[in-house]
Amino acid sequence: MNGPSSFTDMGVISIAFSLLVAWLAYPVKRNLLYLCSVALVH
Repeated sequence: MNGPSSFTDMGVISIAFSLLVAWLAYPVKRNLLYLCSVALVH
């Protein structure tokens, strides 16, 4: 019983972690694109 439950827990944790990373990386990538566009304009 421990195998499947721990496996599903790890799956949920990995999905939550990937969502958290994507949520944190989105504004960073947006800011980088903004800085690159400003640098190209100037």
